[in-house]
Order: sequence, then C-alpha cells, then structure tokens
Amino acid sequence: MAKHRNRDSSPTGLTGVFQAWRGYIQRYTDRVTWSCAGRDIPDAIFWTTERANVGGLAVSACLAGGVASEEYGQLKNWKRGAYAGRADLFVRTGEGRQFAFEAKQCWVWIGPRCNADQRQWGRVIKTLRSATREADVRLPSELGVTRVGLVFLVPGVGQRGVNAKDLGQLWRHERKRAVEKGLARIVDETGCLVERSWLREPAFDPSGEIPCIYPGVVALALKGKSA
Repeated sequence: MAKHRNRDSSPTGLTGVFQAWRGYIQRYTDRVTWSCAGRDIPDAIFWTTERANVGGLAVSACLAGGVASEEYGQLKNWKRGAYAGRADLFVRTGEGRQFAFEAKQCWVWIGPRCNADQRQWGRVIKTLRSATREADVRLPSELGVTRVGLVFLVPGVGQRGVNAKDLGQLWRHERKRAVEKGLARIVDETGCLVERSWLREPAFDPSGEIPCIYPGVVALALKGKSA
C-alpha cells in the first residue's frame, strides 16, 4: 500500500519529449565510440555525468518539436531572499507546455550481493525528493511553467569473472527484475513519472576491476507541489 503517493505528482505533457529521448539515447550509442585497451567501444551518453544527461534531454525536446535551454541564468529563492543562480533545464514543448527542471543523477549497482540491498533504492527516492524540493522552493513561481524534479537513474550490472555476453544474459533473465522491483517501489512511494530507455545491447565497460555493463537509463520526474 502506498504511503506517500500523490496522484497528481507525475508531470503531464512530456510524452513526445521522452519518446524522442529514448530514440536519441540509442542513436548516440550507435554512432559514438571510445577507445579502451586498443579497441573501440560503443559509448553511452548516460554513464558519464548529470550534465550529459540533461543535454541529451534538451536535444530530445528539440527533436520533438520544442525548444530548450540548459544552465540558464535564473533568480533563485533562498531564506535570505533571491540570489543569482542557474537552473538546469527549461523546456517548451511543441504543444506549448513549459517546464523548469532541477536535475540529479543516481547509480544503482545490480549484482549478486546488491539485488536485495533496498538502501540504494531509498537513496534514489531521497534524491528525487530533494531535486523536486529544490525546483519547488528555489525556482520562482512563473505562470504556465511546471517545476519538476528530475533524476537520471543509471543501473550498472557487474560480476567478477563474467564476460559482456554473460552479463547481458544475467541482465535480461534476472537483474532486470531487480531494477523493475526497485522502480515499482519508487512509484509507489512518490507517484513519479518513470521513463525507461534500454539499449538494444547493453554498453560494456571493460576498464574497471570488475567487468560491468550499463543496460540503459531511467528518467524519474516528480512535479513540485506548487507547480
């Protein structure tokens, strides 16, 4: 039973933007590579930083017929008054809906010892609420602009002594269920919008001590209370 869910917490009007975003995530990986151990590896825009993910969503808004602005100057509210700051992302959709986002990024590790670790999902919920609170409190109230907290959630799947192909099978047959269970908890407790962008083939990172794949990225969007 949901304890904290608000039926009006999921922002509406972003369907076209996220549809374009799912295609863009795959297109980037199809076209961009990076060099590791003398070979070219497909790159993924989502496994680097929050800023890269915000940029990907901004591009997607434009591909969907809208416009976007990143890191734009914005007076923000604070206890001692307004101060000059920057907001993460503004989007006006092709249909004329306007959104101001405060964005963050989270990682969850999916492996033999991590599937049952509920603390990492609690941290994601805490981060999402923090982003939404920042959007709600710090961004000024503007007529016709919906303030949204946004978290890009990146699952990593790793296991010592397992190659990329076997990791992909683990993801499809077992680990994906762990992620979906975690996402169900997030929705149950927050009522947020969940948008998934899974790659056709997970991106493989052989550079670390433990081989790891990144199957894709999930966007969690929660509308501010005074939006």
